[in-house]
Amino acid sequence: MGWWSKEAVITECFETDLHSHLLPGLDDGAKTAEETLSILRTMRDMGFKKWITTPHIFNDYYRNDAEGIKNALAALKTFLASKGESFDISAAAEYYLDEHLIQLLQDDKEILAIAGRFLLFETNLFSISPFVNNMIFEAGKRSLIPIMAHPERYDYIVSNKELLFSLREKGVLFQVNLLSFVDYYAVSAKKIARWMVDNDLVDSVGTDLHNPRQLLALQEIMSDRYVRKLIDRPLLNLNL
Repeated sequence: MGWWSKEAVITECFETDLHSHLLPGLDDGAKTAEETLSILRTMRDMGFKKWITTPHIFNDYYRNDAEGIKNALAALKTFLASKGESFDISAAAEYYLDEHLIQLLQDDKEILAIAGRFLLFETNLFSISPFVNNMIFEAGKRSLIPIMAHPERYDYIVSNKELLFSLREKGVLFQVNLLSFVDYYAVSAKKIARWMVDNDLVDSVGTDLHNPRQLLALQEIMSDRYVRKLIDRPLLNLNL
């Protein structure tokens, strides 16, 4: 059955994608505005209606900042308009949890949060960041709610998934990648993603889309029974 069929169309709770890398040239995501346009058109055909794209801010590799990201968004919108296209696209950021993020929070620098409220952060793959408690505290001082990006992909979660309960108690929410349900990443990521669904630990989902190749895997998501289990959950995607 094709992904374009009535049975497989993206449902309302997934219509807003709150994690992607579609601002061209800023990180390891889309390379050109033309590539971004092609991706957006395909996603629109799949049923997506709103995009909150989230380029990396990782001081060792992607030295983006709020001003540069906003400028890149404005440039993309100008390009889309020149092609006669209009998409409901805005920008936040995916922050790497390190000293740089702590400094941004402490210095009251602009944070590109999802819907102005949710601080999307990632960590290294192998160990929980020593800055996590500090980040939670500093984010709280600014009325920001931390969302951990794709916890199902971190090795330290795979080996100790109970850690998610501890983080939840501290106020951390979780965003799972839709591609984790369709064998795009390691088998362990799929197992943790399913376990998170079963334990009501999925607060939001995102595509984490970087390139057109990932669209092929994304087109399979609605055939997955665990993705269908999320349809009736009160995901953040519904209210953004």
